Amino acid sequence: MAFTGMSQAEEPVRFCADTHDAQIDLNGDNLPERIAKRGGCADGALCAFDISVQTPSQESLSLGSIRAYHLSLGSDHTNGVRSIYAYDDASNDYRYSVYRWDASQSLYVKEETP
Repeated sequence: MAFTGMSQAEEPVRFCADTHDAQIDLNGDNLPERIAKRGGCADGALCAFDISVQTPSQESLSLGSIRAYHLSLGSDHTNGVRSIYAYDDASNDYRYSVYRWDASQSLYVKEETP
Protein backbone atom coordinates (compact mmCIF):
# COMPACT_ATOMS: atom_id res chain seq x y z
CA MET A 1 0.00 0.00 0.00
CA ALA A 2 1.48 3.32 -1.03
CA PHE A 3 0.70 5.97 1.55
CA THR A 4 -0.26 9.33 0.06
CA GLY A 5 -3.01 10.82 2.23
CA MET A 6 -2.51 13.38 4.98
CA SER A 7 -3.86 16.87 5.60
CA GLN A 8 -1.97 19.97 6.72
CA ALA A 9 -3.43 19.67 10.23
CA GLU A 10 -1.74 16.32 10.81
CA GLU A 11 1.79 15.45 11.75
CA PRO A 12 3.23 12.09 10.71
CA VAL A 13 4.60 9.84 13.43
CA ARG A 14 8.30 9.40 12.66
CA PHE A 15 9.82 6.18 13.93
CA CYS A 16 13.46 5.58 14.77
CA ALA A 17 14.87 3.19 12.15
CA ASP A 18 16.74 1.10 14.74
CA THR A 19 14.13 0.73 17.47
CA HIS A 20 10.88 1.22 15.48
CA ASP A 21 9.53 3.56 18.14
CA ALA A 22 8.74 7.25 18.47
CA GLN A 23 8.97 9.43 21.56
CA ILE A 24 6.15 12.00 21.39
CA ASP A 25 4.65 14.33 23.99
CA LEU A 26 0.95 13.63 23.49
CA ASN A 27 -0.40 15.69 26.39
CA GLY A 28 1.86 18.75 26.64
CA ASP A 29 3.54 17.81 29.92
CA ASN A 30 7.05 17.81 28.38
CA LEU A 31 7.39 14.07 29.11
CA PRO A 32 7.33 11.84 26.04
CA GLU A 33 4.96 8.98 25.53
CA ARG A 34 6.18 6.08 23.39
CA ILE A 35 4.56 4.73 20.24
CA ALA A 36 6.20 1.45 19.21
CA LYS A 37 5.66 -0.56 16.07
CA ARG A 38 5.61 -4.24 17.02
CA GLY A 39 8.51 -6.23 15.63
CA GLY A 40 8.35 -8.11 12.37
CA CYS A 41 6.02 -5.64 10.68
CA ALA A 42 7.18 -4.66 7.19
CA ASP A 43 6.61 -1.21 5.70
CA GLY A 44 3.29 -1.07 3.90
CA ALA A 45 1.77 -3.84 6.04
CA LEU A 46 -1.05 -3.56 8.56
CA CYS A 47 0.89 -3.24 11.83
CA ALA A 48 0.20 -3.10 15.54
CA PHE A 49 1.35 0.04 17.34
CA ASP A 50 1.58 0.08 21.12
CA ILE A 51 1.28 3.38 23.02
CA SER A 52 2.81 3.60 26.48
CA VAL A 53 4.32 5.92 29.06
CA GLN A 54 7.05 5.33 31.60
CA THR A 55 5.89 5.97 35.16
CA PRO A 56 8.08 7.72 37.77
CA SER A 57 8.86 4.25 39.17
CA GLN A 58 10.18 3.27 35.71
CA GLU A 59 7.27 0.94 34.90
CA SER A 60 5.77 0.93 31.43
CA LEU A 61 2.05 1.75 31.47
CA SER A 62 -0.01 0.85 28.39
CA LEU A 63 -2.13 3.63 26.91
CA GLY A 64 -3.58 1.45 24.16
CA SER A 65 -2.83 -0.40 20.96
CA ILE A 66 -3.76 0.51 17.39
CA ARG A 67 -3.68 -1.51 14.15
CA ALA A 68 -2.93 0.54 11.06
CA TYR A 69 -0.70 0.97 8.02
CA HIS A 70 0.47 4.39 9.20
CA LEU A 71 -0.21 6.80 12.07
CA SER A 72 -0.35 10.56 12.29
CA LEU A 73 -1.04 12.96 15.13
CA GLY A 74 -4.15 15.07 14.87
CA SER A 75 -4.19 18.76 15.71
CA ASP A 76 -7.27 18.20 17.89
CA HIS A 77 -7.17 17.35 21.59
CA THR A 78 -9.50 15.49 23.95
CA ASN A 79 -9.03 16.24 27.66
CA GLY A 80 -5.71 17.88 26.74
CA VAL A 81 -4.36 14.83 24.87
CA ARG A 82 -3.70 14.75 21.12
CA SER A 83 -5.79 12.49 18.93
CA ILE A 84 -4.12 9.84 16.79
CA TYR A 85 -5.21 9.10 13.23
CA ALA A 86 -4.83 5.48 12.15
CA TYR A 87 -4.71 4.90 8.41
CA ASP A 88 -6.28 1.47 8.40
CA ASP A 89 -8.10 1.16 5.07
CA ALA A 90 -6.28 -1.01 2.51
CA SER A 91 -8.20 0.44 -0.44
CA ASN A 92 -8.22 4.16 0.46
CA ASP A 93 -5.02 6.00 1.50
CA TYR A 94 -7.05 9.00 2.70
CA ARG A 95 -9.43 7.17 5.03
CA TYR A 96 -8.49 6.90 8.68
CA SER A 97 -9.94 6.05 12.06
CA VAL A 98 -9.65 8.54 14.90
CA TYR A 99 -8.39 7.40 18.29
CA ARG A 100 -9.17 9.76 21.16
CA TRP A 101 -8.03 9.78 24.76
CA ASP A 102 -10.67 8.37 27.08
CA ALA A 103 -9.79 9.68 30.54
CA SER A 104 -12.18 7.32 32.33
CA GLN A 105 -10.36 4.28 30.87
CA SER A 106 -6.89 5.89 30.67
CA LEU A 107 -6.65 4.58 27.10
CA TYR A 108 -6.82 5.64 23.49
CA VAL A 109 -10.18 4.46 22.16
CA LYS A 110 -11.37 4.28 18.56
CA GLU A 111 -14.03 6.89 17.89
CA GLU A 112 -17.26 5.37 16.70
CA THR A 113 -18.40 6.66 13.32
CA PRO A 114 -22.11 7.25 12.72
